[in-house]
Amino acid sequence: IVTAFNDIVAQNRMNVPYDIEINVDTFNDKTQDGEDEEEVLNRFENLVEQEKQTDLSKLKLNMFEQFCLFGGAAVVLIKSFMDKSFAFITIILGIGLIIYHFTAKQKVQKLIQKTIENYAQKLESGKQIIRATIAEIVDFRIEFTEKDAESKKVLDFFEQIKPEEYIRRLGNNERKII
Repeated sequence: IVTAFNDIVAQNRMNVPYDIEINVDTFNDKTQDGEDEEEVLNRFENLVEQEKQTDLSKLKLNMFEQFCLFGGAAVVLIKSFMDKSFAFITIILGIGLIIYHFTAKQKVQKLIQKTIENYAQKLESGKQIIRATIAEIVDFRIEFTEKDAESKKVLDFFEQIKPEEYIRRLGNNERKII
């Protein structure tokens, strides 16, 4: 009985993972007992910051939108000082290019601001999820340790049992367990 019980206890201990994975969005990490919470949070912050910088580097004016400012200004200046034929239409076209540049620039600025806000939200919610997960890991480890300590009580009880106390001999040499 003692050997069988020790086998069951050993199987239960083997079924408890040594490292517990934490997965939040694109972040994957491991912890053993939650004592490294700050390191896990720092790694998460670094990952989110890298993703944010990668996304922000993609948000910029394309070559045409950049050219519109200088091209529009050049068209307005050239047509203002040179040939006056079709000057009005050409000047309006140049002003339109300049306005298009600033409109595109505002759109990019709004996208940048929205991206920054999204990553700030992702960072905050991710930190909350990681903290909650680590708290559950700590609670699990504490509860498992308490339950596992009860196995020592059971082993102590088994050690105190003597077969003579529970087996009685009858007159016909049969044994019965009481």
